[in-house]
Amino acid sequence: MKACPAWHEALSCGFPEMDGQHQRLLEAAARITSMLEVGPGRDGLVRAIQALAHDLGVHHEEEERFMRWLAFPDLEAHRAQHRGQLLRLEALGARARWSPEDGEVDALFLAVVADTARHIDDEDRAIGAFALGRVISA
Repeated sequence: MKACPAWHEALSCGFPEMDGQHQRLLEAAARITSMLEVGPGRDGLVRAIQALAHDLGVHHEEEERFMRWLAFPDLEAHRAQHRGQLLRLEALGARARWSPEDGEVDALFLAVVADTARHIDDEDRAIGAFALGRVISA
């Protein structure tokens, strides 16, 4: 199985609270990846995916609140990406629950996590750069 993207300092957006949330989300995804490798049973997997979806939703709400406060210009596009991430993760949890022998769940989960890591690297770091630019110019 392909490795789950891991947190590293290059993903930092420069705001410790947001960075900590990103790190915890990727760590939770890594634990789920480990569960997929050892196959502890789909009940535990479904609960872990549901918990990750919940935590991701809370993170998105907090991040979007920060973006509104900043008057971030691409808020709506960013919010749409968040909705897509969350819907894919929730659909994956349902697929794992209702089709416990579905061998594609592993690959689909890693694709969702890779997309989330790319989002952190590209989109969320842009929020940090925008925010820092506003602080420096103020």
